[in-house]
Amino acid sequence: MSGADLEFGRHCRLTHQPLRRLHHGFGDHLDRVARALLEANGTARAEIVVDAVKSTRAELHDRITAPLYPLAFVIMTYAYLGAPRTTRQSRTMSLLGAIGAVAALRGIGFVGMIAGVHTPVALVLPYIALVAGSVLGYLAISRGVIIEPPPAVTNLINAITERFAQRAGTAARQAP
Repeated sequence: MSGADLEFGRHCRLTHQPLRRLHHGFGDHLDRVARALLEANGTARAEIVVDAVKSTRAELHDRITAPLYPLAFVIMTYAYLGAPRTTRQSRTMSLLGAIGAVAALRGIGFVGMIAGVHTPVALVLPYIALVAGSVLGYLAISRGVIIEPPPAVTNLINAITERFAQRAGTAARQAP
């Protein structure tokens, strides 16, 4: 065993932390709460317990919604990309829309969990977003709707890409 292995093993034994806790996952706050309770006085102990209950509530809801996100992601992505199209139609805008929709759904989930620590009503936000995204995706799939951005957005993106292509062509011609 090298010195690094001995130091790592010694560190784990001295802190009395199981190896799974070294990944800084959920549950670390429970260790900190126990230590703080032993060191705190009466009013500080009450505040620590209240904070632990709040963060544990948010963690519980995060663990409940975690397996639902992949299902919602699949439904939403299929709604964007699953409609039949010809080979000449580009799916680039639909792909970008699907990525944006999935990122927005997960972002709403993060905001709900973070805000839910201090405001328990905010813990409903991820559930509402998951249900809304799944239901709207299911409706689009069942009706065969092709989801694309408005023509103004498409035209703007096409103009930007053409401008970049012109600049790249000009720069390529000027290079020695």
